[in-house]
Amino acid sequence: MSESETLIDKELFLEKFEKMSLKIEQLALEISKMKEKLDKTNKINRSFGLEAIRNSKPLTFAREIQGIQSPTKRYILSIRTVSEL
Repeated sequence: MSESETLIDKELFLEKFEKMSLKIEQLALEISKMKEKLDKTNKINRSFGLEAIRNSKPLTFAREIQGIQSPTKRYILSIRTVSEL
């Protein structure tokens, strides 16, 4: 191969590389936009409302707690689990 052919091949390679880099950049931008959109919808969908509380289940391991340093006080502790479906 002559020097001019090598130069032409190099220019073609650089041109193709630039196009590919531009495509990768566009794809990365589009993916980040899609991720932001998904994050927004997930944030909205995961807000706790009455339906989430209705679907929750009480945990039974801690129902009543005696008052600290006071045997006459009794506290009812309600811990609930909320699971996402």
